[in-house]
Amino acid sequence: MKTKFQQLGMAVLVIAIGSAACKKSTIDDIKSGGKVFSPSLFKENIIKELGTRNIGYTFMINHNGKWADSAARGFARMKQDGAALHSVKKEMNIASVSKWLTAVGAMKLLSLNNIKPEDPIYPWLPQSWTLGNKVKSITFRELLTHSAGLTTKDIRYGTDYNSLKACIAAGVVNEAKTPNYSNANFALFRIMFSFIDNKKETAEIENLNLWFFKDTATFSNYLADRYISLMQQHVFTPAGVANATCTPESRSVQTLMYNETTPGTPGIVLGDWKLVCGGGGYSLSAHDVAKVMAYVYHTENILSKAQQKEMLDNLYGLDASHSVATNRGQSYGKDGALFNDVNGSEAVDVPDPGLQTLAVKYPGDVELVFFTNALNDGFTYYTAIMKKAYEEAWIKE
Repeated sequence: MKTKFQQLGMAVLVIAIGSAACKKSTIDDIKSGGKVFSPSLFKENIIKELGTRNIGYTFMINHNGKWADSAARGFARMKQDGAALHSVKKEMNIASVSKWLTAVGAMKLLSLNNIKPEDPIYPWLPQSWTLGNKVKSITFRELLTHSAGLTTKDIRYGTDYNSLKACIAAGVVNEAKTPNYSNANFALFRIMFSFIDNKKETAEIENLNLWFFKDTATFSNYLADRYISLMQQHVFTPAGVANATCTPESRSVQTLMYNETTPGTPGIVLGDWKLVCGGGGYSLSAHDVAKVMAYVYHTENILSKAQQKEMLDNLYGLDASHSVATNRGQSYGKDGALFNDVNGSEAVDVPDPGLQTLAVKYPGDVELVFFTNALNDGFTYYTAIMKKAYEEAWIKE
């Protein structure tokens, strides 16, 4: 004989089962095909796809704005250089993934100073610079999308102060402003950040250094320091990342570049990028970049929802070739790559050492940050590898 409590319990159970059975599918259920994302399976898929490596890699997976899984395989420094294992917290030069970070900083700084992406850049360039052909027509949005017209396939510039000055003096050389990828577009933000933040003070320092002391080097260093400081204040500190710089760890411990096919060859040291950064050069860990991605895409501590959407819609600091469609929707990515042409072939091939980086935002609130400090023969299109691993990481509930 059932007691009243037993009867009540059975009734609750029946109601619960009935409610579950009658639950309507939501739009999210329909979009996911009744599947859920598995960070651990994504990790397993990546490791399987990458196969055995002599040197190694590291990656971080975020899900719903939090760390979900990670892996580190192989060495940041091989035994001939004083063995050091890879780690998600081991720094390395993140190459052009720096462009995405600069774009985030630019969006924040422009907003704080009531400047729009479609506004011209020329008021924020050094007053001592000559403005070349149609420079006054260049907007921040054009720099952020490599469509400023400052470069062509054959007309390129370095990213140090004097090279950027020459770039602006030459002006628009690609008058159609067809997109042309160039580090100079983003390195110019290193020059402008201080002017955007405090034009009066920066102009006074420019006058003192250039007109009175005739000291370009000191002013160039000042602008680089200000860029790094403003990026720290507005991007890294809100994401909980301390001491982000474009200066690598000491030569005795820093992550080195290798080629998988010649693992016994001494690694290559990368120098200090402080005076050429903006389009590349930040020295960070995969953990650092993943934290920034989480705060940019899942909070409004750094950018508003509207700013986040604008960055994605316009691919500010991102690459069309690494922002590919997946079976879950559109992804948004930025890659980075560096190499040392040791054989003088002017091509990326064996035995050139190098590194590659990739940061991708996937549908379903998933982010991936991937680093490797070795080329596998030449450059590898990791975007396709990671896409496959991601698409196969959704499982039935």
